[in-house]
Amino acid sequence: MAGKRCLLLKAIKHNWGMIGPGSWLEVKWLIFRDGSYEILSVYRPNIVVLTIELMLGKNERSKRVLKRSAGRMNETSFSKLREALMCDPWRDPSLEVVAFDGVAWEIESYRDDGAVEKTSGKLGYIYGHRILETIVSLLPSGGKNYGSSACISVHLKDQ
Repeated sequence: MAGKRCLLLKAIKHNWGMIGPGSWLEVKWLIFRDGSYEILSVYRPNIVVLTIELMLGKNERSKRVLKRSAGRMNETSFSKLREALMCDPWRDPSLEVVAFDGVAWEIESYRDDGAVEKTSGKLGYIYGHRILETIVSLLPSGGKNYGSSACISVHLKDQ
């Protein structure tokens, strides 16, 4: 399988905030063992596209717009990301996170053979989980800011 890149990390960010025309819905990062990456962004069509489709009487309106970018991480960031992926545990079991809106994540790292090595668990918030927050802070931006405001409460679980 010459030329096939081996996946190191897959991180998917979901917009659980207010979504309207032109809003981002989901962003997927694929980080490979050679430091290269792909970012796949999914958006709702903007108001101009929706208006034109309405004026043309289209019965089936555009549901999603996909944008792709690719590149290579700089050596320092890639090294820090690999280091963060090795930390345990990814989720601090002593934390209880309650949030409304904001963003949710699904994160998986992979072994050389392609099997899942670690996971953030089911789709959900990662606020307050230091290792997961570090991992996502090291993801390449592709020149975009995929934020969404949230109301967040993070505290220690009752013992």
